[in-house]
Amino acid sequence: MYHQQKTNVDMSHQIQLISRTENGVIYKCLECNHYQIEYKNLNFTFSIVGYDRFRNYIKSLYQKHLEEGILCHSLGKNILLPTNSETLKISFNMRELEELFSLFSMKKKEQKEADLETEMTYDFCLN
Repeated sequence: MYHQQKTNVDMSHQIQLISRTENGVIYKCLECNHYQIEYKNLNFTFSIVGYDRFRNYIKSLYQKHLEEGILCHSLGKNILLPTNSETLKISFNMRELEELFSLFSMKKKEQKEADLETEMTYDFCLN
């Protein structure tokens, strides 16, 4: 079973797992309706409106890179995500952007399959 990670959401609130990938997770607080997005070392908390804007921005950024023919999985972090601060930008490579896109795009059936896959992944010693 998936263990709840500590989030900025008050832990006395009920949270719902929305989506999960290898490096990310999205929760929704059922009491305050805020979304918590954790991806690698990034952590975002959004209202419903902020969540929709961020999700749509990530999806459009991903589509833009696909349309421009940037299909290579560059290891360089050449995709910049602006923030409210002029001096801070979040950088991704194409693989990371693709995973973030997947995090926002998972359907319930895919999520259940991914959860099953994760739950059934064990490290065994074959000795």
